[in-house]
Amino acid sequence: MGNRKKLEEKQSKIREELYELEQQEFVEIQIPFLESLVGKHFIYRDNTYGGNVSRWNEYRKVLELFKKEKGTYYLIYENCSIDGYGTAKIETGSHFPYTNKNWFKKIPFSGYEKITEKQYETNRNKVLKEISNPTLIKRRIVT
Repeated sequence: MGNRKKLEEKQSKIREELYELEQQEFVEIQIPFLESLVGKHFIYRDNTYGGNVSRWNEYRKVLELFKKEKGTYYLIYENCSIDGYGTAKIETGSHFPYTNKNWFKKIPFSGYEKITEKQYETNRNKVLKEISNPTLIKRRIVT
C-alpha cells in the first residue's frame, strides 16, 4: 500500500504542475490570439436549425474579450441574421473559448469562417432594414 500512496501523490503533483503549465500556455498563446479577434467578423453559412425552411447565414462580430475576476475569459459578440422564417434579429451573446491546446489559434466558433467588415456591415444593414420594415416575416405569414 505504501508504494501506491507514494505514486498517487506523485501523480497528483504532476497533474497540478501540468495544469499550471497549461494555464500559462493559455495566457501566453491563446489570450493574444483571442484579443486579435476583437473587431473581426465571421459567418456561419447555410443554417436551418434543422427545420424545413430556406437556409440563411448567421453573421457575428467580436466586440470584446471579457475576463471574469477568477480569470475565466469570454468573447462578447454581436450576431445578426434574417432566418428562414423571416425573423430579423441583432443580438449580443457570449462564448467561452475552449482552453484545449488543440483549439489554440483557431476560430473559436465551431463552423464559422472569417469575412470582411464590409460583408458583415452589408448584412447588418439588411437586417436593420428588415427590422424597420418587416416584409419577409409578413410574406412568410401569408404563404
